[in-house]
Amino acid sequence: MNDWGIPDWTDPLAYGDTEGWHLWRWRWEFYRRREDLRKDYMENLEQAYRNDLWLRDKLKDTKIIFGQVKELGDRSFKVPAPGCDEKYGYPALPHPAYGDHPIVDICPIRDRDEDVGLVSGEWFDDGIGTIGIQPNEMAIVFKLDKPLSAQLKAAKEELSRQQRVRSSEGRTVRKTRPSPADRLAYLRILDARADMPEAKWREFTDALFAHGLVDRRKDPAGGYCAPPPQAGRDRWESANDLRFDF
Repeated sequence: MNDWGIPDWTDPLAYGDTEGWHLWRWRWEFYRRREDLRKDYMENLEQAYRNDLWLRDKLKDTKIIFGQVKELGDRSFKVPAPGCDEKYGYPALPHPAYGDHPIVDICPIRDRDEDVGLVSGEWFDDGIGTIGIQPNEMAIVFKLDKPLSAQLKAAKEELSRQQRVRSSEGRTVRKTRPSPADRLAYLRILDARADMPEAKWREFTDALFAHGLVDRRKDPAGGYCAPPPQAGRDRWESANDLRFDF
């Protein structure tokens, strides 16, 4: 492990029992490899620690129960860095040097793949409360006194149309998340690049190929050959995308 708790990328077993990882653990593993997240955590850590001590002292005579005081830099200390909710999707940042935080600490503010039944616009009033609609979201109203199948079909068609519009405008439409096996490969590729940041793509691709992280290619002359330099670059770019949109 290096200082950020990143395993040896050449050994898949060094990553532990990844088959048992929750989806939120996978998300956190990609996000904690972001330099901006690490910087936000470290730059705001001391102030967050002072704020925590101040609040404890201010409320010491109330009935509010606090947990044990944590040491500065304790692995379980979370930092509410400014804007981290919008930037990373967390109300407060767990320590980025650790991956195995309690699930509740690495739960994103909203697991968007589980949003159901959410009219385009900035706000949607469901009659009970007002829901903020993000630029990459769309709300759909379903009528309970109408046949469901026709509504679902219309909703799917409209969602597909909106995604085509986003694509035509050059905005990202996220593809299906990779399988757990591919996720581990992508983590290893990110860690390989961090381990050899100055390597040319030829050297980087050869290293990935040696460890089974890029596939051989068919040789026009017959048989197979090592992958071209852009193969490693393309794999790294796909892995890097997951650090910003998992």
